[in-house]
Amino acid sequence: MRVRRLARLTVIVVIDALALLLLSEILSGFALDGPLAAFGLALALGLANAVVWPLIVRAALPFTVVTLGLGALILNGVLLVVIAGAFEAVHVEDVGTAVLVILGMTALTTALGGVLALDSDEMWHRHVVMRQ
Repeated sequence: MRVRRLARLTVIVVIDALALLLLSEILSGFALDGPLAAFGLALALGLANAVVWPLIVRAALPFTVVTLGLGALILNGVLLVVIAGAFEAVHVEDVGTAVLVILGMTALTTALGGVLALDSDEMWHRHVVMRQ
């Protein structure tokens, strides 16, 4: 079971890295200095979204409610800018570009995750059947 989770996480990080590489080619305000930068950024974003993001969302809940959810998107863009600042090989022009990167990553990983059925039966079984 743990091997499957690790394989799933690895596939998701690779998909995210490929999405970041594609977005760096499309968006003029976002640049990566190679696949290693994309992989590192994908890992850092995944870790930040797993650890830091729940704390940010709880603290910024009123802002998110007032902006009808768009605040969460902007905060995620700000998080990308902060994380990108830690990497010399990642260049993000501004928060608007970061929001476009987040939207692009979401669209690409959702589409590829659906095609590859990364979360289908196993996730449902773990969350619904095992709890009952």
